[in-house]
Amino acid sequence: MNSARPTNLRMTEDVADLRSRLDEASETLRAIRMGEVDAVLVQGAKGDNLFTLNGADDPYRVLIEEMNQGAVTLSANGSILYCNRRFAELLKMPLDKIVGFAFESLVAPSEQAEFVRLLTAGRTAGSAGEITLLASDSSPVPLQLALGPLPAKSAAKICLVATDISDRKRAERALRASEVSYRRLFEAAKDGILILDADTGRISDVNPFLLEMLGFSHGEMVGKSIWEISPFKDIVSNKVKFAQLQQQGYVRYENLPLETRDGRYIAVEFVSNVYPAGDRSVIQCNIRDITERKHAAEELRASERRFSDMLRQAKEVAEAANRAKSEFLANMSHEIRTPMNGIIGMTDLTLETNLNREQREYLDMVKTSAHSLLGLINDILDFSKIEAGKLKLEAIDFSLRDCIGMMLKPLGMRADQKGLELVADIPSDMPDHFVGDPMRLRQILINLTDNAIKFTERGEVVVKVINQSPLNGENHLQFSVSDTGIGIPAEKQAAIFEAFAQGDGSTTRTYGGTGLGLSIASQLIQKMQGRIWIDSKVGEGTTFHFTARLGVRVTASPVEQADLRDLDGLRALVVDDNAVNRRVLHDMLLNWRMKPTVVESGASAIAEMVRATDANAAYQLVLLDAMMPEIDGFALAEKIRQQPTLAGATVMMLSSATPRGSAERCGVLGVAAWLTKPVSQSDLLDAIWIAIHPGAQTNDRQPEHCSAETDPSPSGMRILVAEDNVINRAVATGILEKRGHSLVHATNGLEVLQAFRTGSFNLILMDVQMPEMDGFQTTRRIREMEASSKCHVPIVAMTAYAMAEDRERCLAAGMDDYIAKPLKKEDVLRVL
Repeated sequence: MNSARPTNLRMTEDVADLRSRLDEASETLRAIRMGEVDAVLVQGAKGDNLFTLNGADDPYRVLIEEMNQGAVTLSANGSILYCNRRFAELLKMPLDKIVGFAFESLVAPSEQAEFVRLLTAGRTAGSAGEITLLASDSSPVPLQLALGPLPAKSAAKICLVATDISDRKRAERALRASEVSYRRLFEAAKDGILILDADTGRISDVNPFLLEMLGFSHGEMVGKSIWEISPFKDIVSNKVKFAQLQQQGYVRYENLPLETRDGRYIAVEFVSNVYPAGDRSVIQCNIRDITERKHAAEELRASERRFSDMLRQAKEVAEAANRAKSEFLANMSHEIRTPMNGIIGMTDLTLETNLNREQREYLDMVKTSAHSLLGLINDILDFSKIEAGKLKLEAIDFSLRDCIGMMLKPLGMRADQKGLELVADIPSDMPDHFVGDPMRLRQILINLTDNAIKFTERGEVVVKVINQSPLNGENHLQFSVSDTGIGIPAEKQAAIFEAFAQGDGSTTRTYGGTGLGLSIASQLIQKMQGRIWIDSKVGEGTTFHFTARLGVRVTASPVEQADLRDLDGLRALVVDDNAVNRRVLHDMLLNWRMKPTVVESGASAIAEMVRATDANAAYQLVLLDAMMPEIDGFALAEKIRQQPTLAGATVMMLSSATPRGSAERCGVLGVAAWLTKPVSQSDLLDAIWIAIHPGAQTNDRQPEHCSAETDPSPSGMRILVAEDNVINRAVATGILEKRGHSLVHATNGLEVLQAFRTGSFNLILMDVQMPEMDGFQTTRRIREMEASSKCHVPIVAMTAYAMAEDRERCLAAGMDDYIAKPLKKEDVLRVL
């Protein structure tokens, strides 16, 4: 073998190098055939070594077979004499099916003329071009062809190398589609777009919207430097600023003024970014006209200023209206309550005189009607106060049991008149001392309980309290008022909480009322951070539930532990035909460590007492319900008194009312105490303690005996009554003089001051609204006069104003207490 030199063959996909690679391939093939080389190093497209051949092998066949490109030899007429595996893979055909084919028949019909041109040129000097072949499944196969002639003595005349360019074609198609999409967006964009050469600052493109915005033509802008276009002179007035724009890459101007070709100025938002574009960079500037937005913002600010002025004016008008409404409410309260004071006060005074039966009956009717009217007036005033936002809740210490007891006492008689049981169900372990507004809580409970009595003809009304879990130092109490009355249809249950709404709104309705009570109760409950809801079935009864949040006051129990030790183990019998009453009384007694037994009738009571006595465990205390079927409480007490073995028990009577002659019958039958139902826990405990400790009575523990009420108020006081209304003076005089007090009258503030200078008084009852000088001014003058003498005469306001802030005004003026008109005897006696 002749001395040889090594030859490297590098095959790549660069179309520009195909001609040189063909020359290299031809030279290599010639060297291999002539035996002029010892070895051939074959490299892939990425420079990786594929294999090395020694000259002893058949380098021609191995080299062609391992190529990453298709290799084909053609005869003079263009038929295929040989192809390698790669070419067969491209056409998706077996090798033996390809040999003999006319290469032209594999070419796509539309490109056959181009192939003939390439073939013709390739026979002599070689040629290169792009042709699309059709694979066996008719799918197109884009190829880059390189053709060259072979030696004349060879059977094959043309050598053809085919490179697959499918990926490149797909990329080109995607690029063209992207360019088309971008161009469409560019042309249709509703923002101005400006494309600059990043190096020179020349405008290479501008979209129609920017041309329209600025008033320029395409030719007037494209090809010009940006600093040559007048609208942008403030941005890039010199090349230094443009260099800054290039360096920063991203620049944003929030409110940039641009001058249009016709001399107008528009406000724009200008944003620029630098992007690569092949071997160079471009700057894309997005320009948005914000002139209308700016004008809209300015108009909005102006509107806000106008609205703020209007709102301020409306607020002032509303505040003035609110003040007028508050004054109207106060005046209405005063004007209505003043005559009501006369009606109710004079009626009470007349009822204390000697009257025949008919006169007393008529006056009782007047009193009942007057209180009903006052209740309606209070509802309307309360509703108006809530609507005006003037109703505020107090936060004072109070006893829950006393609050409910005071609420139920006056309702007990109404319930008794209808033959209803009125029961307070308060668990014995329920805390008693809370912080809140007891007056408003009573108002809610009175409203619900009064409604329950009104709409119930038989059965019972039960007021119940449940203590929910304490939270953040507050107790969540759940109240319920249940009745066995007519019930409320489901379709009307939601409406009853609306103002002026009633379950029966017809003119022929059986039950009256304003329809404000439940609305007021609902809004008061909301102020107590609670809610109200209802369970009701027509003909079966109704239960109103509501919750309220109250503060907790930690305090000692009002009952001394020594008292409870005295009751420890005391055997007690409860006789009541109402199951709820029996359970409530049983729980109370059990909580005091007594040993209670409950029965439902007089006959059962006698039998149980006889049984206990025979077992040497006689009952020491018997609690009797006065109104029971078959054997009532009085008859049962008489049977107990008549049997010596039973007569040793202490008997106490419980009743919803006090029938005539009850006191005398209690005394004859030896009943130790008479308690009005529903009985409070503290009243019952006090009565039991005194009953089993005869002679231990003190002023702190006064049981409800059958004896007549005594007047605890002091007598002989010298009182100055400041009141300009004749009827109101007469009411106050009637209440006070009957109790031995000496009165001096004044009809205005000046007369009050004159009387104060010349006389000495234990108390001043001061009307708030008087001519010449009102009660507030008069009180301040009196307090100024007292400053030097260091004495203090109690001043109590008498006023028909019923707003919550009126009490605060009275105290702030120097008054010591407050009585609302109509004057009630019990309120006056409390003050005294």
